[in-house]
Amino acid sequence: EEALTMFMAKNKLDRKMVNATQGVEALHQLASSYFIDRDGTMRKLHEIQISTNAIKVTETRTGPLGCSTYDNLDSVSSVLLQSPESKLHLQGLQVILPEYLREKFVQSALSYIMCNGEGEYMCRSNQCICQCADEFPQCNCPTTDLQIMENTLRGMAESWAASYKDFENSDEFKSFLKRLPSTHFLPVSSVHLLWGSDWDLQARYRLLQSSLEVLRLKIQRTARKLFNLSIRCHHNPNHQMPRE
Repeated sequence: EEALTMFMAKNKLDRKMVNATQGVEALHQLASSYFIDRDGTMRKLHEIQISTNAIKVTETRTGPLGCSTYDNLDSVSSVLLQSPESKLHLQGLQVILPEYLREKFVQSALSYIMCNGEGEYMCRSNQCICQCADEFPQCNCPTTDLQIMENTLRGMAESWAASYKDFENSDEFKSFLKRLPSTHFLPVSSVHLLWGSDWDLQARYRLLQSSLEVLRLKIQRTARKLFNLSIRCHHNPNHQMPRE
C-alpha cells in the first residue's frame, strides 16, 4: 500500500500564487498523477515546496518487497479519497475495494509482480514461493540472476588466474628464477630456503596473497548466493573454488 500525503498552508499559497484556487487545483492534478509517474510527480512537488514553502509532502509505502514499484503493471488507477482544503490524501485502488475483494486483489497483484504472472504467490510457515502454473514449471528459478552470477564467478576466476600471471611476470619473481641453477636440480628444502630469504619476493608475494584473499571472499559470497538461489531450480550450478 502506498500513500501520498500533502499538507497545504492556504495563507502562504495566497501570497505566493496569483490565483490560489488555480494553485490548489494544480496540486490536485499533480497529486493524481503520482501512481503513474512517481518520480516526476515528486520532483515537481518538491520544487513547489522549495519555491513556496507552502506545502509539505510525505510518501508512505507499506507491503512486501516488490510492491513499491508499478513498472511491471499494464495500468495503474489512483483515487483521490479525501480532499479537504488543508490536506490531500492519495492511496491505492485496494483501499476503496470492498473488503471481501481486497485479499484477492493483493494476492493477484503479488502473483503478477513476484511470479511474473507465471504462478500464484503462496506463503506458508514464513516461506513464500510461487506455485508455478503447468506451462511455467521453472517459474521459481531466477534464471537471469543465476546467469549473471555465473558470469560474475567466471570473471572472478579469470581475475584470480590473472593475479598469478602478474606475479609470475613481476621483476621480483623473474629475479628469483635467475638465482636458481640451470645445470642441476635443487631439493625442495633448498628452493624453500632461497624463497624465504628473498625479501623483495616475499613482499611481492604478500601483496598477491592479500589481493587473492579479498577476491576469495567475494567468490565465496557470490557462490553462496548462487547455490541459495538455485535451490528451486531443476539443475544445480557447477562451481569450484579456484586453486592457489
